[in-house]
Amino acid sequence: MKEVNFISCVIYLHKIHNKQDGEKFVENLYHGLLQNFKNYEVILVNDSCRGDELSDFINMLCVRISRNDITIIDMADYSGIENSMLAGDDLAIGDYIFEFEVLGVSYPQELLMDIYHKCQTGYDIVSARPEHNKYFASKIFYALYNMGVDKQNRIYSETFRVISRRAYNRVSAFGKIIPYRKTFYASCGLRRYAIVYDNSSYGRKERIDHSEMAYKIRLAINSLLMFTKTPRRFILGISLCFLLLFVTIAYRAFDYYFHSQEVVPGWTTTMLYLSAAFFGIFVIMAVVIKYLSLILNTILKNKSYHVESVYKSTNDTEMNRTHGKQETEKVEI
Repeated sequence: MKEVNFISCVIYLHKIHNKQDGEKFVENLYHGLLQNFKNYEVILVNDSCRGDELSDFINMLCVRISRNDITIIDMADYSGIENSMLAGDDLAIGDYIFEFEVLGVSYPQELLMDIYHKCQTGYDIVSARPEHNKYFASKIFYALYNMGVDKQNRIYSETFRVISRRAYNRVSAFGKIIPYRKTFYASCGLRRYAIVYDNSSYGRKERIDHSEMAYKIRLAINSLLMFTKTPRRFILGISLCFLLLFVTIAYRAFDYYFHSQEVVPGWTTTMLYLSAAFFGIFVIMAVVIKYLSLILNTILKNKSYHVESVYKSTNDTEMNRTHGKQETEKVEI
């Protein structure tokens, strides 16, 4: 018997490196998930994926599902994963939203329904977590991030996830700009769960182009600065080092001043002044960072993405897109 809940599948498209990845993803999506539901929609967020790549992927989907079940969002320019997925989530109407950020399939087909069934047991956010993180830079980022947050707010590498409508509403209430959705999912207060699966049999890594790499580096740095205590702890650590240096120099300076006859004039006061000044600077920096972290929520007020067009996939629109034309029905998000 098919599930009666309405689900939305939001798929991020930037680069499709080879047709086989797209075909395998579509097969997994349909056989592992879509054929088990009476009602569903597929939302493709096109983030600078142009030409035949997009048309071929849409056609592969249409082999399995009706064109009327597919909605394509064209981003006005390259927006990155976070803003693009936020645009797709905003348009989704399902009771549950599946978020797919990469097309590479590194998970068993049955995991898609396992994630959904786990969500039915009282969890609002359920993710698929690979047992082996194959990216060294990613390991470093998660290690630094988790050092600076509480245990219940830690995050890890994820392949895809499903969120309930309640989770979407809760996260949306944080602000109109969501810099990093994963951090908000971790801190929204709702129950979440991660199913860890063995990905050792999937040897190939997902390729990342230069624009994606630059975007992810900026996202990692911004996330560490905005959501963790790591920068403040680093500044406080330096402040303590300068405090220790200040105490040591003060002791040595007074010792030389009272017990040595060969002290250079002005040396004592200069060293005391420099060590105290550096200590004060880093204390002030720690205080400033603390205040900035408290007022971040007041500056997250405006939408951070711009949608070029939203349209339903039909035979006519797909034919026009193939011939370089656009026939779109604008829908405001």
